[in-house]
Amino acid sequence: LIDKVFSSSVTLSARGVVSFIEQLIVVSEAEISGDTKRGISGFSGSSVNSSQPKTAGSAHGMDGPRIFSMQRLVEVADYNMNIRPRLTWSQIWETMGTHFAKVGCNENAMVSMFAIDALRQLSFKFLEKPELTDFNFQRLFLKPFLLIMKNPGSREDVRELVLRCVDNIIRTLAHNLRSGWKIFFSVLTLSSSDSSVKIKTLGLAILQRLLDEHLDDLCPSSNIDGPVTDNGEDQAEESLSSTERSVRNANAEDFVGLCRASLSFVQVEE
Repeated sequence: LIDKVFSSSVTLSARGVVSFIEQLIVVSEAEISGDTKRGISGFSGSSVNSSQPKTAGSAHGMDGPRIFSMQRLVEVADYNMNIRPRLTWSQIWETMGTHFAKVGCNENAMVSMFAIDALRQLSFKFLEKPELTDFNFQRLFLKPFLLIMKNPGSREDVRELVLRCVDNIIRTLAHNLRSGWKIFFSVLTLSSSDSSVKIKTLGLAILQRLLDEHLDDLCPSSNIDGPVTDNGEDQAEESLSSTERSVRNANAEDFVGLCRASLSFVQVEE
């Protein structure tokens, strides 16, 4: 019956599901406010390894943080991701993403690792579908990774996990990335000025692999057939549809972002 409460969230109205998620986040915040020096309790999944006994208790304050509602939040996101209109989903994710970014910087390592791993799993599912032209849903969805990376209180192991998630997504789904590139370039740029040499080295390795293996995914070559004349560029420009122009401009912006990320490492070295 408890499972059905969450799986039935797909039947709620747009306003109803937003309210449902907002209240689930309130409960999740209360559960996570347990003693951060203890291991997590009330855990029933396999995404995070915990040496603590799996209990269903709710005495957050005496026990360690509980992530029951956080798990359910991941499930609700999974259920609703592909059935909601993108505009409704963006409103849902704005609230969810902020919560994940906050929990990703939690003092308790197991709690923060669970939040980031949940983000990774949801990102893979969301990015399976190519982004439509003129939309920026990928950038919205991936923003929590950037927020965690920006947080001055984030631990080194958390920032390392964010970078490994970024690397994993690029390796697997680079061909589907569009507006998401902007978030990843911002994350890599931040890694270049990180206080940890390990983070800097990892960020540079990811950037190098991107250049070696995924440059064609980032900036696909255009296939425009036509006679080469003095006015060849003008003719090519006129032959492009508005959609093709938009894609070309987006590719140009992404290339500029790649150059900025690369330059950030060069400036640090100097």
